[in-house]
Amino acid sequence: MTKNKDWLGDAGTVTSRRRLKDASPYEFLFPRPKGENVTIKRDAGVKHTVKFIPKVVEQTLDHTERIARTLIAPTLRETCEKIWKWVYDHIRYEKDETGKEQVRSPARLFYDRKGDCDCYTTFINSVIVNVSRIKRWPMKIVNR
Repeated sequence: MTKNKDWLGDAGTVTSRRRLKDASPYEFLFPRPKGENVTIKRDAGVKHTVKFIPKVVEQTLDHTERIARTLIAPTLRETCEKIWKWVYDHIRYEKDETGKEQVRSPARLFYDRKGDCDCYTTFINSVIVNVSRIKRWPMKIVNR
């Protein structure tokens, strides 16, 4: 392995610090996040978070409607690859603080430029739902 090179660990997460691409050209595609962080459930675990993600996606589809249009490729597979690459290039993976389980809205994730698995999942689900509506591709998002 070469120094300073990104690589994926066993769980598929990026295990080294990487330089993000400039996201400023995309700022006009996202609404400014509103308000502050809100605690929905104290002592929430992964099970609660996974159950909560679809609610966040449904309430924040307007956050990703415009970026979704820029990430559409000819096929569903190419579109999914393009979405993942965009997130990887512009959003840093960073675990939540110990004892906190945060689910950022897509707009908050974009402006913070950092988030963990559930934040990535929320953002990507939101984009995919918008893509499916735009392209009329039949898709079903299943969070487990």
